[in-house]
Amino acid sequence: MIFYSASTNGFYDSSINPNIPSDARQIASERHAELLAGQSAGKRIVADDNGDPIAVDPPPPSLDQVKARKKHVMEKACSAAIEAGIVCNGLGSDHTYPTRLIDQQNMTGQYVTAQTYGTAKAPYKFWCADGEGTWARREHSAEQIITVGDAVIAHVRATHDHYEDKLAEIGNATTAEEVEAIVW
Repeated sequence: MIFYSASTNGFYDSSINPNIPSDARQIASERHAELLAGQSAGKRIVADDNGDPIAVDPPPPSLDQVKARKKHVMEKACSAAIEAGIVCNGLGSDHTYPTRLIDQQNMTGQYVTAQTYGTAKAPYKFWCADGEGTWARREHSAEQIITVGDAVIAHVRATHDHYEDKLAEIGNATTAEEVEAIVW
């Protein structure tokens, strides 16, 4: 036999549970299966006013929980935007430059070397795609690699500024609906 205890909010099977709480009520195995199916579908099992088990929808998340979830979404969107690449005309025409973390690290090395040594270490080869989408490691002068590096820095700063604005919007929101309406 299956029992439900409102005080522990738990089920007990008399064939395996020798100690069943005194407030436990016997329930039909079909009702037990219905309740477990409801729980599997996201409902919570609680006691009703009579102490009988019922499946109810969970409470909505708190405003703080909604804000925390939205901040995580914005963090991911910020990272994706930073790593999406940039278009820069440092070579005289538009080229697409990668901006994943490893690309930023490589650009930093090229940028610092170009600023320090100028033409002495040229050419500075860096991956980019031309207007037709052909990727290649193309030669850049010191001035060109600095131009591209400045564009990458501006891109990252602008994206972080946008992220900061979104975090402020989230912080200022007073309802879950306001938070959910915030988009990248």
